[in-house]
Amino acid sequence: MFECEPTTWLSGSHTRILTCWASAGEDIVGEAERELRDRAAESLAEMPGLLVRSMFSGFGFYLDGVLVAAAWDGAFCLRSWRNGHWMYDPIADELIDEPEALVPLIQEQARAVRLATPPPRR
Repeated sequence: MFECEPTTWLSGSHTRILTCWASAGEDIVGEAERELRDRAAESLAEMPGLLVRSMFSGFGFYLDGVLVAAAWDGAFCLRSWRNGHWMYDPIADELIDEPEALVPLIQEQARAVRLATPPPRR
């Protein structure tokens, strides 16, 4: 069971960060993922519709409700549909701190993910 604190807004931005933890009080994500989350959220702060929330052992980055990226397993990764599976591809670490590079990358990824969404399972 997980508990979540109320959504917080990144100062002066459109980005919401939802933080969750195991009910026993243990954090479910590591320090590396928190750092990646903070760096990416800072670079993406002016993107309307961006929500960052805990998932698995990292953080998911949702744009208008669509999961497009994740800070997961020590890397910031873009989500894509390939060979019948969702894949997470790490990007170059230096791109995380460059809003002029990261924002268009996330916007393009959101378009690609929307187009690639697989049909529902039967």
